[in-house]
Amino acid sequence: MRIAVIGATGVLGRAVIPRLIAKQHHVLAISPHPDKARALYGSTVEAAPGDLVDPEAEAHFARRLEGCEAVLNIATAIPKHSDLANTTAWAKSDQIRKAGTPRLIKAALAAGVHTFVQQSITMSYPDSGDHWISEETEVVSPDIIEMEAALRAVPSGSLRWTILRGASFVGPGTFQDDTIRALKAGELSVGCDGQAYQSYVHVDDMAEAVVLAAEKSPTGEVLNICAEPLREGDYLEQLARVVGTADAVNNPKAPCPPSQRCSNRAAMNILGWQPIHSILPQGLH
Repeated sequence: MRIAVIGATGVLGRAVIPRLIAKQHHVLAISPHPDKARALYGSTVEAAPGDLVDPEAEAHFARRLEGCEAVLNIATAIPKHSDLANTTAWAKSDQIRKAGTPRLIKAALAAGVHTFVQQSITMSYPDSGDHWISEETEVVSPDIIEMEAALRAVPSGSLRWTILRGASFVGPGTFQDDTIRALKAGELSVGCDGQAYQSYVHVDDMAEAVVLAAEKSPTGEVLNICAEPLREGDYLEQLARVVGTADAVNNPKAPCPPSQRCSNRAAMNILGWQPIHSILPQGLH
């Protein structure tokens, strides 16, 4: 199958594309930095330029996607960890989601693509305490609502689409690296009482879900992709043990983070997917 990967050089793209190549798919790696894609994958992929925030992206991508059977939209622009609290740092990410995704959907329809896989996030769910969160729980992030609505509006039968709501990524090259550095420096604290549930997924498990969604091509499905949720305090305690540092300090006066206890049952049933990688780093001390 000829598959276009949008966001080919990101942390998820670097996990997805080798899996596609191993399964003998022809990969069109689209990125604002095609030279980086060529450096990463060599002649095993066809690399092409493309940026979803470009106002001319629809026409540009429509030409690029001709002959593709599937499009995997895993493009993101996540700010550096130090900038996460700065709302302006999320501007490009918002552009990609709210403006770029509709452009790509229109381009895919124009090019005759039949399968579309869209990356989304579980962090858009509301604080749900100890209650399990299924895909029927309404998301509350305006940019995610708008992005997902663009796919829901596609006429039935025009495009087989799947939305994968990925949990917080862990593994090499993710925010977990920053968490480990903060633990080692003694700069990390557990907010509130540490009892809020957090949902995580190893980036390799997320990549496997993306590939399965492309190959099985379910239509009109929204799926949570996550490992078994952990309470924040338990996760940080286990992480500290694995990396050989002191536990994070409790800070009961800090605001309580949203509690998101996400279920992956639908993804397991529909895709035959299951998380196989630990959310804790292996062999680090």
